[in-house]
Amino acid sequence: MQKCPDIFRASPQTSDSKDVDDFLEEFEEETVEKKRKVPEERTSRKRFCNSTPLKEPSSAEEEDAELLNSSHSSISSTEDMDEDEEIEGVAMFNARKYSRIQKKREIQENGNCGIDYGKAYIGHVIICGKEFLKIKFLERKPNDTYDRLKRDDVDDSVDVKYVFHGPIKLVGTTPYQIRGVNVAYKNYIKI
Repeated sequence: MQKCPDIFRASPQTSDSKDVDDFLEEFEEETVEKKRKVPEERTSRKRFCNSTPLKEPSSAEEEDAELLNSSHSSISSTEDMDEDEEIEGVAMFNARKYSRIQKKREIQENGNCGIDYGKAYIGHVIICGKEFLKIKFLERKPNDTYDRLKRDDVDDSVDVKYVFHGPIKLVGTTPYQIRGVNVAYKNYIKI
């Protein structure tokens, strides 16, 4: 039989075992101290967060946040909707976008937009010109619902400055229920 090299032979562990025991005791003491400090740190963070005033965002930051957070005033597709939204087929308005929309209108041909025509109406854009739009208005029904006109030959020319919101995507079946038209119109009149 061959002899094992000295490296693999067992050596007395008296000094090493004491070091390990000391290390374990110190480690346990440190973890207990850390656990005691954690609740204190949490409460101090809360106090700091509550006492620190928030920075006011600049106008550029507000516009970026609005663009990210806004729903673009419509429900883009029925696949993205919940069951309740799919049943109602509702397009929502976002009140924070009105002033920006008046500066930069988002009008598209074959799209829908909100129009000031003595009252708030929804119109389907047939032809989009620089100053005037050829519009086919949706028929206004009770309870903020709108329906397509029965006749195809009814259309009007409207000045672009009377558009107060757009584009609006109508989802679902007719009559379309669009919440917030009156609120959007009131905000448009204030501007």
